[in-house]
Amino acid sequence: MKKLLICILALAMLPLFGCRKDSSAIKIIPCDGCGKKIEFPVDSNVTEDWIILCDECNEKVDRD
Repeated sequence: MKKLLICILALAMLPLFGCRKDSSAIKIIPCDGCGKKIEFPVDSNVTEDWIILCDECNEKVDRD
């Protein structure tokens, strides 16, 4: 009976511990200038609809 109660309690607590969002998760979006892959936190609101430039391409645009 105790084992059954422990199993039920463990299953009830699973959503509390098993489904946490990974804060180190990233999404990769390509640079619109050269195609280099740029990493952003998964919880950021950056999408592929944005114009994204890597540091090198951004410097080229600033110089022109």
